[in-house]
Amino acid sequence: MTVGHFDHTADLHHDHAHGLGLGALVTAVTESVRGWWHRRQVLAELESLDDAMLADIGITRGDFRAIVDGTWRRD
Repeated sequence: MTVGHFDHTADLHHDHAHGLGLGALVTAVTESVRGWWHRRQVLAELESLDDAMLADIGITRGDFRAIVDGTWRRD
Protein backbone atom coordinates (compact mmCIF):
# COMPACT_ATOMS: atom_id res chain seq x y z
CA MET A 1 0.00 0.00 0.00
CA THR A 2 1.30 3.46 -0.85
CA VAL A 3 0.68 6.26 1.64
CA GLY A 4 1.71 9.68 0.33
CA HIS A 5 5.42 9.79 -0.32
CA PHE A 6 6.16 7.41 2.53
CA ASP A 7 6.31 4.12 0.60
CA HIS A 8 8.74 4.49 -2.27
CA THR A 9 9.47 0.78 -2.57
CA ALA A 10 6.56 0.10 -4.89
CA ASP A 11 7.94 1.90 -7.93
CA LEU A 12 11.49 0.43 -7.71
CA HIS A 13 12.64 3.09 -10.15
CA HIS A 14 10.84 1.16 -12.89
CA ASP A 15 11.49 3.68 -15.65
CA HIS A 16 15.21 3.74 -14.90
CA ALA A 17 15.62 -0.02 -14.65
CA HIS A 18 13.37 -0.95 -17.59
CA GLY A 19 15.45 -2.31 -20.43
CA LEU A 20 18.80 -1.82 -18.70
CA GLY A 21 19.26 -5.42 -17.59
CA LEU A 22 19.36 -7.35 -14.39
CA GLY A 23 22.22 -5.33 -12.88
CA ALA A 24 20.25 -2.10 -13.20
CA LEU A 25 17.18 -3.74 -11.69
CA VAL A 26 19.18 -5.04 -8.73
CA THR A 27 20.70 -1.57 -8.27
CA ALA A 28 17.27 0.07 -8.41
CA VAL A 29 15.83 -2.37 -5.86
CA THR A 30 18.84 -1.92 -3.57
CA GLU A 31 18.58 1.88 -3.73
CA SER A 32 14.86 1.75 -3.06
CA VAL A 33 15.31 -0.52 -0.01
CA ARG A 34 18.12 1.70 1.31
CA GLY A 35 15.90 4.76 0.98
CA TRP A 36 13.03 3.00 2.75
CA TRP A 37 15.36 1.83 5.52
CA HIS A 38 16.77 5.33 6.01
CA ARG A 39 13.27 6.87 6.20
CA ARG A 40 12.28 4.23 8.80
CA GLN A 41 15.38 5.04 10.87
CA VAL A 42 14.66 8.78 10.75
CA LEU A 43 11.04 8.18 11.76
CA ALA A 44 12.06 5.88 14.63
CA GLU A 45 14.52 8.47 15.91
CA LEU A 46 11.92 11.23 15.76
CA GLU A 47 9.37 9.02 17.52
CA SER A 48 11.85 8.41 20.33
CA LEU A 49 12.00 12.11 21.23
CA ASP A 50 9.73 13.39 23.98
CA ASP A 51 7.42 16.37 23.45
CA ALA A 52 9.72 18.75 25.34
CA MET A 53 12.65 17.86 23.06
CA LEU A 54 10.47 18.29 19.97
CA ALA A 55 9.36 21.72 21.24
CA ASP A 56 12.99 22.67 21.82
CA ILE A 57 13.88 21.95 18.20
CA GLY A 58 10.67 23.53 16.88
CA ILE A 59 8.78 20.55 15.49
CA THR A 60 5.67 18.58 16.42
CA ARG A 61 4.70 14.97 15.92
CA GLY A 62 2.46 16.17 13.10
CA ASP A 63 5.59 17.27 11.22
CA PHE A 64 7.13 13.78 11.12
CA ARG A 65 5.72 12.68 7.76
CA ALA A 66 6.89 15.86 5.99
CA ILE A 67 10.31 15.59 7.63
CA VAL A 68 10.72 11.98 6.52
CA ASP A 69 9.44 12.82 3.02
CA GLY A 70 11.84 15.76 2.79
CA THR A 71 9.05 18.29 2.27
CA TRP A 72 9.04 19.91 5.72
CA ARG A 73 9.70 23.66 5.83
CA ARG A 74 10.08 25.80 8.92
CA ASP A 75 7.31 28.43 9.08
